[in-house]
Parts: sequence; C-alpha cells; structure tokens
Amino acid sequence: LVMKFIKPMVIESGQRFTLRDGMATFGTECSPRSILTLNDLEREIREQRTKEGKRKAAEV
Repeated sequence: LVMKFIKPMVIESGQRFTLRDGMATFGTECSPRSILTLNDLEREIREQRTKEGKRKAAEV
C-alpha cells in the first residue's frame, strides 16, 4: 500500500495511526519507515480537481 499525505505530518516510524473519512474508520495501521508527501505537481493536480468538482456541483 502506497499512501501519500496531503499535508506534511509529524509521525515517527512505528507509530500507530487511524484512517478515517468523516464518521467511517477504514483501519488502524503502523507507520512505515518512510513517510511520503505530495510533491508540488501532485498537489497542483489535486487542487485543480477539487476546483473542477466544486464548479460542477455549483452548476447543478
């Protein structure tokens, strides 16, 4: 499983964390040796998709 954080997170190797979306819990895991964050291009693409989704929702 490859997971990238949207924002930089303070987490130590071996620390446990919980994956949640709203009220739903997806799982509890132990952090890996390395933590990945989105690079500038990935962050820009995500922001564009978010803006497009909001614009489409406003049109409905």
